[in-house]
Amino acid sequence: MTGGYITHDGGQSWRSFGLRTVIETFAYDPHDARVIYAGNAALWRSDDTGRSWRMVFPNPARKTVEHQNGDHADYSLTSEDPAYPRNMRISAIEVLPADSKSISVAFSTGEAGHPGCWSRATLVRASAANANFQPMRFCFSTTARRPVGNRRQGRVPPG
Repeated sequence: MTGGYITHDGGQSWRSFGLRTVIETFAYDPHDARVIYAGNAALWRSDDTGRSWRMVFPNPARKTVEHQNGDHADYSLTSEDPAYPRNMRISAIEVLPADSKSISVAFSTGEAGHPGCWSRATLVRASAANANFQPMRFCFSTTARRPVGNRRQGRVPPG
């Protein structure tokens, strides 16, 4: 079973939902409790507390195609969206508290047996109003890295 579970009654009951493959991370709009983001190979958004979902990145209008390959229907995407990093999965989503219309999304390649480990990473940012994601420049400093479970997290320069 790949997917997520959501409750609307404080955990008394749960509903499962699927977004094609394993959901790696979630983020919530701090100013609108109805808005939830979920990440796997794509960034998904729900405007109705998880009842329905739509892909917001990569841009579906830019010839984004969903693929399911092999015996286990391994999920992947191809897209002509120039900001979409190839062969990566979303490992973190940030909805900016000061401006919940601004979203940052971190993609990583992961390593065999260690999903989410950052052997290679890409960061994109967009305004939810226009969903025009743009790659951001950033680097990891050996002094800024600190282990977080099986993941490494670095500092991202502002802007």
